[in-house]
Amino acid sequence: MQGIASGTLQHPLNQALLKMEFMKKLFFIVVTLLLSISYANANSYIFIGAGPLTEEAYLVGGAISKTVNNKIRVFRLRASVESTQGDKETLRLLKSGDVELGVVHSKTHASKDHVRAVFSIPKTSVIIVTSDKTPDSVIYSFTKAIFENLNFFKIQLKSMNIIHPKPNESSVGGGLADDAVFTKGNMLTGFSYTIHPAASKYYKEKGIKPKRW
Repeated sequence: MQGIASGTLQHPLNQALLKMEFMKKLFFIVVTLLLSISYANANSYIFIGAGPLTEEAYLVGGAISKTVNNKIRVFRLRASVESTQGDKETLRLLKSGDVELGVVHSKTHASKDHVRAVFSIPKTSVIIVTSDKTPDSVIYSFTKAIFENLNFFKIQLKSMNIIHPKPNESSVGGGLADDAVFTKGNMLTGFSYTIHPAASKYYKEKGIKPKRW
């Protein structure tokens, strides 16, 4: 009797376990399919070198990646942020072609022969750079993805405390941007690198000119 009773109790349990296993596999298949669709929607995949995980540059890189990936179907572009040991390694990877974009600080001393600016984070020392070897089509699409999705980009930066919600909350000279200075024009200031031709083309088309806060 005990054997029968035990078997009776175990049968529903086995069914439940099998059902759970089936649901896990189904979930994995669905996630894989969705990811494959996202990749298929992107014509280009860009890697962003952005310093150590806990530093400002990496946080900005993460915000950029989320902003680009938020509009994969629109701009046909997908981004991934990669941790580096710092600005020097980021620029080295940029020169070798291992990354298409880099998030570095304007005070970093490096050869400007191959480095081109795309934009900066106003009132900080952070600039987004690329190589003169990066295809124009990629940089044009990237620039467009950021500037035409700027509100989403700002939200990501606010969540990481790179931007303060109110102007009076930003520290004077403390390297924090706020909504009052985070304008498209101000994103073209704060660096001495030449702007990449494809980014410059987009700015000219949209009438975006450098401004000072």
